[in-house]
Parts: sequence; structure tokens; C-alpha cells
Amino acid sequence: MISIKNSVFAIVAGFAFIVSGNLMGDQVASSDTHPVDQLIAQYYGTNLEPGLAFMVVRNGDVIYQHTSGIANLNTGETITAQSNFRLASVTKQMTALAVLMLSDWGKLDLDAPLTVYFPGFPSFGEGITPRMLIHHISGLVEYESLGSLLEPDKLERIISGQVQIVDADVLEVIMKTDRTHFTPGTEFRYSNTGYALLALLVEQASGTSFPEFLKRNIFEPLGMENTLVYAHDEIEILHRAYGHSKTANGWEVTDQNETSAVLGDGGVYSSLEDMKKWFAFLDGQNTLNLSEQAYKDYFSSGYFRDGSEIVIKPRPGNENSTNLLVPRSYGYGWMIGEYENARIHHHGGASIGFRHMLLRSSKARLYVVVLTNRNKSYEEFDELAFRHFVETINTSTKDE
Repeated sequence: MISIKNSVFAIVAGFAFIVSGNLMGDQVASSDTHPVDQLIAQYYGTNLEPGLAFMVVRNGDVIYQHTSGIANLNTGETITAQSNFRLASVTKQMTALAVLMLSDWGKLDLDAPLTVYFPGFPSFGEGITPRMLIHHISGLVEYESLGSLLEPDKLERIISGQVQIVDADVLEVIMKTDRTHFTPGTEFRYSNTGYALLALLVEQASGTSFPEFLKRNIFEPLGMENTLVYAHDEIEILHRAYGHSKTANGWEVTDQNETSAVLGDGGVYSSLEDMKKWFAFLDGQNTLNLSEQAYKDYFSSGYFRDGSEIVIKPRPGNENSTNLLVPRSYGYGWMIGEYENARIHHHGGASIGFRHMLLRSSKARLYVVVLTNRNKSYEEFDELAFRHFVETINTSTKDE
């Protein structure tokens, strides 16, 4: 594994031509000449294995784009800017936005107890609100560990691969629990359970399905024509990138598992082509039915019950880390950190056969997205790429 420091110096020289060229323009760097392709090849191998779709957007323009590798080893289809990947937890920023929209419209109270929305919910739900679910401070137990609480016939069909766990199943098993990890609102603990319940709240408050709500109120207004919430093979995913895992026998298609049909925590599929439109929304083109205040709130940090800003305690050994992907706080489906005296929003996504990263610097108006259909992530690559473009922009700005 190469060191971050040495890699930064190695690629900065290669990228120097961007500074004197048209960094702010709308040209996509040629994949035949751009030095970052060597870095991609180092981490992601050849075009004969599952690969990635990588894009950098600045001021609304694509300044670098690279796609390589196989979208589906069973068919040999290659990855393109139109390839649709299961976003996994990158979905959470869209789920959170849907809940925020319903709150903005007066159809959902972010600070009402869950017992109001889910009759029969355990008594600890009196101290848990939708806002806590968004910010991962509810303390709810992970649904992935509660499969034994499902009805026996449903569990048997899941084990045999006949059906998958869905968001309603998450509510079912949580209704059978009698504890939380901590007093709700007092600590941060990442929770897929919370986002499955948020999808159910969207359905309850809107009177429509979670996939349909996102389609009508987010994807269609933003022109994200091929982005969708995938639900149980009911609709076709065009240009689908399938997940893969590296095994002793080589790469194998591993696209779905028993939890892949839970939608609120990871069910959105999208492509580079549509993510550019998502970035336009994040960059200030608020064309959705969302108030100015709610749009501003969307990028803010969450708060504990006592009113203090959420602080994510670093993992042991990371206390002094300078890795910009180590989160400091959490907002509305966003990990929040800091780099070059500017707030950074980012979020990864990981499920069987997929690994992704999305990074945003509002100060630099810079967006980086890495979508991969393989079970191996490279945070060092993600960080190197983001640091380079931020530093190049800073250098260019100083020279103007």
C-alpha cells in the first residue's frame, strides 16, 4: 500500500497541467492522457474485471471522468457513465431529504415520538423521534442481528433465498425488542435500522410508496431519469451494474443478499450521468418543493438531546488521524468533516458486491463520486483524488 503523502506529491506534478489549462471548463479529461488513470489502474486493475465509474464536478462542469471494468461478468457488459449501481448507504442522503421535505410540508413532525407513528411500538420509542433516526442517535438495535425474531415461516423462506428482508420486517423485529444501546439522543451509533423506519415514515406521511415518493418528488424534478429505488424485481434497471466479490476462484457475481431489499438504508440505484444532476441540486439549484430554510438545514449537523452538536468519537487508533474521511459529525444522511478550513460532506456506501464514496466541498463547489461494483473499497484512493482536486483548485485560485 502506498503512502498518502508520497502519492499526493507523485500525482500533483502530473496534474500540474490542469492548473494552467481549463480547470473550470466543461471538458472531460481524456482517459488516454490524464495521469490519474495510472492511479486508478493501480487500485482497480484492468478492464477485464469489475471496476468503477469515477467523476469530478466543479462549478457544475465535469472536469474529470473515468469509467472502466465490467458491469456484469455474466454478460461482459462494460461500465459506462450510464451504468446504474446500487448506491447502498449513499441512499441515506436521499431518504433524509424525503423526510425533511415531508416535515417542511407539515406532513411529518421530526420531533414527535415514534409511538405516535407506529402504534404498539415499545415504550422506549416515546423517547425516539424521526430526527434522531436521521442523525443515528436513536440507539435502536441493528436489524441485521435480529433475524431470529422474524416469524418462523418468513425466516425459513429468507434463509432458503425465496424472499428477502424488507423495511416492514425491520419494524416487525424492532417491535419485539425491549432495549436500546443507550438512552436515545445521547450518543452516536450508525444505524441502518433507523433509515428503514424512515422509509416507512415517508410512506405513512405521504400516502404513497417510498420508491414512488422519491421518483415523483426528487428524481423526476431533478431530471434523474434513470435513478430509481429498486424493489423486488418489480421494475427493470436499465444499464445495471451488478455487484461482484473476489473469491479464491476469482471474481463472482454477488449482487444481492438477504438485506438488499431494505430500501430506506440503501435501495437507490443511480449512475454518473444522473449523479451530475444530483450534484446540481446540492450545489444550489434547488428546483425541488423545499423551502430555503429546509434546504439550508439539509447540510447542517445534527444535535444531541442536550442541544450540543453531534460529535462522532474516533475509533481507537484514529484519535489523531488526518484522514479527511474520518467523520467529525453527522447531518441529514451526511458524514461531516473539515479540510482546508472548509466543511466537507461525504458518505460511503457498502453492500454485497458494491463499494462507493461521495464527497462534497461547498466552498470549492467540488464534488467527487466513486462508484464500484466490487467488494473492496480503497479509502486511500478516494482521499487522494479529493485532496488533489481541492489543492489544485486552491492553487489555481491563488494564482488568479
